[in-house]
Amino acid sequence: MEIKNFLMIASLSLCLLIVFHHYVKHINDFHLTEHEKIFQISDVSNHESFVFLFFGIFIGVLLSKFY
Repeated sequence: MEIKNFLMIASLSLCLLIVFHHYVKHINDFHLTEHEKIFQISDVSNHESFVFLFFGIFIGVLLSKFY
């Protein structure tokens, strides 16, 4: 497997795993909306920042495949 394909799959998979983990972590927090259970802007300094990091890697590798 080409390294760029691996990086794309791995970074997107990590994004989805982190978002799923966040949802499971907050599933019983009834004061949060469904959207906040998936992603909280107020908590972005925690594990949400890694979603931005890995999604940025995904976009960068995807764009580098075309240029």
